[in-house]
Amino acid sequence: MAVLFKELKAERNASEIATNQAMAMITRLQEEKASLHMEALLYLRMMEEQAEHDVEALEKANDLLAEKEKEIQDMEAELEFYRLNFPDEIKSENFHGAKTPCLESEDENYVVYLTTFAVLGEEALSNFSQWHFLQHA
Repeated sequence: MAVLFKELKAERNASEIATNQAMAMITRLQEEKASLHMEALLYLRMMEEQAEHDVEALEKANDLLAEKEKEIQDMEAELEFYRLNFPDEIKSENFHGAKTPCLESEDENYVVYLTTFAVLGEEALSNFSQWHFLQHA
């Protein structure tokens, strides 16, 4: 009978050790799960903030583009105004050497300025778009 009690006691100890190991594993897995969950929430928040930032930047870029397009339209309208109101002052070549009408004297300089400003504005917007993309890639 003592041998049976000794075997029973050994089985109980082995069972207790296995139970403790299983509980320790369960606890460790729960801690890992909680840690991964917190990390996932952090990344989700970061992605949401980045998405908001990207939307704001895109809206600003679109606003800037619309503003520059409006400026170009205004400059084109002003150029057409000068072409219509000063037809006697038109000469055969513009500042690029192309065979298109252009105004003489101070008006010509102003048209050159406006055209150059429009081209530079488009280039600046293109450069800004590329820079912004690289900053957030």
